[in-house]
Amino acid sequence: MKKTAYLLTAMTLLLSSLSAFAQNNQQSSANASDGDKATTEESKIDTVNISFGETTILIISNENGSDTVNVLDIDIDDDKHAQDHAWAGIDGFQFGAIGLFTKTGNRAFADRPDLALNTTRCSMLGFTPFGKEAEIIKDRLRLAAGLGFQFESYAFDKNVRLTDVPYLQGVEDTVRDYRKNTLNANYVTLPVVLQFNTKRNLEKSFHIAVGAIAGYRISSNMTYKWSEEGRRQRERLRNDYALEPYRLSAIAQVGIGDAMIWAQYDLTMKFTATDTSSAVVGVKGTPEVYAWSAGINIPFGEY
Repeated sequence: MKKTAYLLTAMTLLLSSLSAFAQNNQQSSANASDGDKATTEESKIDTVNISFGETTILIISNENGSDTVNVLDIDIDDDKHAQDHAWAGIDGFQFGAIGLFTKTGNRAFADRPDLALNTTRCSMLGFTPFGKEAEIIKDRLRLAAGLGFQFESYAFDKNVRLTDVPYLQGVEDTVRDYRKNTLNANYVTLPVVLQFNTKRNLEKSFHIAVGAIAGYRISSNMTYKWSEEGRRQRERLRNDYALEPYRLSAIAQVGIGDAMIWAQYDLTMKFTATDTSSAVVGVKGTPEVYAWSAGINIPFGEY
């Protein structure tokens, strides 16, 4: 009797297990069928994307054979615009080469060996810590102004001492052998430039700036360095050396992203020229020359 009860109980449990297994298989098959059906329906819809810069054309082919065309304009957010301020390029450090030319574009002091320059040792260093811009066309055109300083150094080729009495001239020094004899002119500057930017994206933008720089000479000196009895000597003499107190220059800058080069040409004479039309024959006057400079600019960053 007990064996019969055990047998009936085992058969009941087996039938229950088979029934549950069958129901699970049936539900899984139904889910798979629904998924295949959805996939089949989704596969009937095709999309094509065509991009032109910041514009995207989305073409959707429906299952009924019709097409839907959507045109999307993707604009750069305000945070992306904000970083474009760095392309202004008026702030930063400037360093490069400098030289002097005549009004006709010839090399200065060609007929004055006493004032001949060693152009490989002439240099200009500047920095503009303060700058402000006004946007004319958003992210494209700006007017910028700043306040900075420029330091010019002109190295002489001959072993001369410079004097401006009664005119600018170099007097040969037969006592000392100079390692360095340079005329240094230092200016406070006010640059004003108009800037054009080609792209909103700073990393890909090509920008141009043109304008003028006004300058006022705040100091000038001649620096002499030589050796005497094995000891290095140095002398600095402050004077204006016939340098004009005011200066006006044209400037142009071009660059991509943060990389920038610049060129500057003085519109005013470097020295106060002597009127040689009535001078005694053989007397040298202060020549009429103009300064130029060119180099690279390393911006401070956004302002």
